[in-house]
Amino acid sequence: MYLGFVVLLVVLCGGCGSKAPEAEELLPFELTDLDSLPFGLEVVHTPETVLADSTGSSGYKYTWTFKTTIRSTGAPVTIQEFGSLMDENGRWVLGNVTKKFFTQRDFAEWYSCPDGLVTSGNEFSDPSNWVGNNCLQPGKTRWFFVGVDDKGKRVKGEAVVEQLAGLIE
Repeated sequence: MYLGFVVLLVVLCGGCGSKAPEAEELLPFELTDLDSLPFGLEVVHTPETVLADSTGSSGYKYTWTFKTTIRSTGAPVTIQEFGSLMDENGRWVLGNVTKKFFTQRDFAEWYSCPDGLVTSGNEFSDPSNWVGNNCLQPGKTRWFFVGVDDKGKRVKGEAVVEQLAGLIE
């Protein structure tokens, strides 16, 4: 059964109520390390700017749905963890409804990518990625993917999707 992405933007607004190949032993990934990682993955959201749907399947009043595609920019990469960050007053904070990173197993299932291995020359997509919120307001979500290449080097990929404060007609 397809689980899809579950993301909750925890936004306060008035009235809304709101193990991989190893060249060396890698320590657990920390969100604070994200900006220092080199890129080894390309992430694309289609569309990059999204209108909301008031009848979406997120369980929230509004759902922004988009396709997210991942490809390696060189060597094969095994995804270890991934997630979303929401822009909260100019600061990126973890936006996953679970409050934890999604796993290699989640990636393998949601992206139809055996063992979470993003092989060179192939792309893997989640055609129904989404963000949900009870408020119809603009926002930005930064999706990040962290993996290990065939030399045991940790790499990342990331892209921002923008949620507009308007409804699909």
